[in-house]
Amino acid sequence: MKHLRPFIASVLGCCLLLVAGATLQAQETAEVLTAQGREALGAGNNEEALEIFDNAFSLAADRATRDRLLFYRAVTYQRLAEDADADRREGLLHRSAELYDVYLEAHPDSGAATNNLAKVYAALGWNDVAAEHFERAVETGDDNQGLYLKNFAQFRDSTGDWEEARELYSQLIREQPLSPTLQKSMAERFGKAGVDELAGYLWQLLEAGNARQAATGALDVLATGDGSTKDRIELLNIVCVALSRTPYSPTRFAGLELAQRLAELGSDPGIGRGATDIAAVHDVEALDPERYRWWAEKAYEHQDPPRGVWPADGFRALIRSLGSRYQEGGELRTAESYYRLAADLQPYEVDPAAIRDLTQLYIEEDQLPKVNSLTKEYEDRLFQGKGAAYRNSRERKIFEYHRTLGELYSTVGRWGDSYDIDSAIFQLEHAQEKSREIEDRAGGDPPERYRFTPNMVNMLATGYEATGQASKSYELRVTEAERFQRLGDEQAVRKVLEPIKAQELPVGLQSRIDGLTVSATTTASTSPSASTVTRRSLSSQAGTVDRLRREAGLRVVIDDSRLQSRSPLSREELDRVAAQLQENLRRTVTDTRSLDWGDAPGTPRKLSIDDGSGVLVLRYKGGNFSIPFDLVLEGSPAAPVEP
Repeated sequence: MKHLRPFIASVLGCCLLLVAGATLQAQETAEVLTAQGREALGAGNNEEALEIFDNAFSLAADRATRDRLLFYRAVTYQRLAEDADADRREGLLHRSAELYDVYLEAHPDSGAATNNLAKVYAALGWNDVAAEHFERAVETGDDNQGLYLKNFAQFRDSTGDWEEARELYSQLIREQPLSPTLQKSMAERFGKAGVDELAGYLWQLLEAGNARQAATGALDVLATGDGSTKDRIELLNIVCVALSRTPYSPTRFAGLELAQRLAELGSDPGIGRGATDIAAVHDVEALDPERYRWWAEKAYEHQDPPRGVWPADGFRALIRSLGSRYQEGGELRTAESYYRLAADLQPYEVDPAAIRDLTQLYIEEDQLPKVNSLTKEYEDRLFQGKGAAYRNSRERKIFEYHRTLGELYSTVGRWGDSYDIDSAIFQLEHAQEKSREIEDRAGGDPPERYRFTPNMVNMLATGYEATGQASKSYELRVTEAERFQRLGDEQAVRKVLEPIKAQELPVGLQSRIDGLTVSATTTASTSPSASTVTRRSLSSQAGTVDRLRREAGLRVVIDDSRLQSRSPLSREELDRVAAQLQENLRRTVTDTRSLDWGDAPGTPRKLSIDDGSGVLVLRYKGGNFSIPFDLVLEGSPAAPVEP
């Protein structure tokens, strides 16, 4: 028997080799079949795709391949259910749900599978469990979060829960770039809920950086004649504020399509004068405040607006933006005239933002005596306005007045102290306090224009130092640096700490600064900073685009005319952005290093692709600037969402 052992071992070894070889061959066949199944699924041949995926699953040897096939089979049953008759549909949906459940046991954090399962449950009419899964998909926070939010909102809307749907749509607008297609569909949906609801959507769209789209949406409704006079005034106000945030040359305003649409409203009995005034204020020879009584009378000074800004403030924003454009072009006296118009639009309420613009203009001209004169000219009116704001509990106006007075007094070196009302320290301390209150009401993330900015921190800290309160200055800088880091603004952290980085500080303060540094370092290595996250997100999105291009024949087309009309960048800068975007969408992106934006201006924030179009969001001048582009699909993606 012993002499047979080598022979038996040899035979067993051969058998094992044969088994291993067969397993390897089966695995390779499974992978080939998987690719064929996805091709069939992408072509809409769902029955064929299911048969191929089932065969591949029976051959697949490794766990990863079997998991992918679980997902694809679930997707295929889901697709089949969409076209099936009522008798067969429910069974297909149940089978799809079973497969998603098995997949999620191995991949519980998969947003794609959770989202798809939620849609299956919704199709079955299991609304409670569907809502639970939609919410869970959104909470995964992956690169498809915007899609999950949209699906969740549409689900809530389909079940008659408009209040919840509206909140989800609002979250989507705040947190995700919106493609032109999605913007249009959301405008239609809010429009169905009424003009008031649509106006609320347009304000949100405006705050998200989509000024031109907000103006177009408002003008579309105004052209129909729909809405009450109050609604229509608000829509015209949205146009006004949107113009203040839209890049264009004031001298070319009359040639814009938007200007022509406003002219068509000139005979409207409710808003005709306001529409005419928008065009008139672009004429540098028509800057008499008396000319614009229609807008000046719509201030409603006794309370803050429920959303957006009051019409008078919207018109002031447009006037100041025109001044800023002329200032950037070197026409300083014209800029001054516009700022003066904004400041004096109403005789009983001065515009604090216009006073700040005038102050900065004079500082740039090195005309400190003009700042002194400006202070004397408007000081009493600023205090009167602040008093009225306090009487009417208008906390945002209160902040504006404290900020303006603080910056004026800082510029002329009137530091004072915490008890001297006409001093920089008193006013800036109260601006800081009011900003905190606004921040608390906003859930820790206030609108940017109501934040206590790094420049304001530096002014107040300088005031403390100038009055012998160095320790108070250090405490202020460290406390505000901690607040900025909570808001994720690392640049602001650096700005407020830079002046004291070489100082010998008390141990407690230095420890807090070291904690900020450690926190920033840890964030960079484990949970990347905002810019790093952005680049990785872009890499992932661009990789998805390239994968779709290979598998479904995706061709990217950037609409150059749209880019040109919407961009605040120069033609040369814009060409670099467009060329780099084309290049990055064209090639396969495998890691963050391969996404190179070169010297294109603006930091890329996010890339969003939806329903045949997309949006690239850039950081520009302290805000977000959205560039839309078009996608042409020659074919269709393989699955609703990739695992």
